[in-house]
Amino acid sequence: MKGVLSKIGFYIIGGIIGLMLLEVYYQTVEIQLPYHELNAKVGKKMLPSRRINYFKEGFYLGASNKYGYLGNPYPPGRDTNNIRIALLGDSFVEGFHVFEDYHFSRILEKKLNSDSLGHGYEVLNFGVGNYNYTDMIIQYKNFIMDFDPDILIFVVHQEDFIVRHDFFIPSPTLKLKDDSLVIDYSFTKGRKYRTYQKMSFLMENSCVFKALNSSAKMCQREACKQILFDKFYRPKPGVQPRVVLEPVIFKSFAWFSDKQVFFVFKEALPEEIAQEFEPYGIICTSVEPELMSQLGSKGIHYRYWPVTNTWGHWNHAAQKVVADYLYRLIKQYEK
Repeated sequence: MKGVLSKIGFYIIGGIIGLMLLEVYYQTVEIQLPYHELNAKVGKKMLPSRRINYFKEGFYLGASNKYGYLGNPYPPGRDTNNIRIALLGDSFVEGFHVFEDYHFSRILEKKLNSDSLGHGYEVLNFGVGNYNYTDMIIQYKNFIMDFDPDILIFVVHQEDFIVRHDFFIPSPTLKLKDDSLVIDYSFTKGRKYRTYQKMSFLMENSCVFKALNSSAKMCQREACKQILFDKFYRPKPGVQPRVVLEPVIFKSFAWFSDKQVFFVFKEALPEEIAQEFEPYGIICTSVEPELMSQLGSKGIHYRYWPVTNTWGHWNHAAQKVVADYLYRLIKQYEK
């Protein structure tokens, strides 16, 4: 019996040492570096001053700034007359597929400042992967408002306006209370959040834990089957959900009624949504026609990456087109 127990103990100790060595290796070569936290006020949120190394259809190597977003570290509050532009959106805005200098946010800022008169421009990138509109508006209320932006640009898809009621990642939610819009933080009382709190140090600092967590999420999405079986795997065809705009969406517009707001759709602009948003002073537009016009005529698809032979986010050529499009949009409505 002693021999069996000693062997079990030996394997356990060996496994722990193996994981520690794997962690050292991951940290050294910067694989699966953690850069998100589960924040009680925002939900999934970028950690400040974190090194980020990401490879998918493209390659990104950079870091979040000391305030916990991407790009130049403009502080909360202002002491200049510069115009601040906040970019909100999902992974297309986050941009972990091109270096920062090639991302549309940086190109846009340089272009705006090249011909500014009397003031400069500051473009703040608050993109976070997998965010929908609910996440963006909660992020705005509890984080972005502190930076006092003049212009808000939401880069969205029509499905982003579907209010999620079961969350892949525990998050705050929007709800109506006595006809007023409030943020519900009850997720902090759930088992997942309590577990996260107990393991927050490892979740926010360990590459091994991040890798395991990413693998678990991939299994939930059945993405692992695509990797394992490649062309032999045929995913079930998805059903395009019908977008029903719930009252919380319209109520949220009051939170930024004093700002100039653009909803820039990544794909075709749904006219019925644009018509419903128009009375609130929101400018709705789509960048897709511009991408197709500027790049399609040259035989370039804006989401194809020839180096990796994959389809994904906006490629390098598309970043320039998007930046030019946003530049003209801002100038057109400049007060």
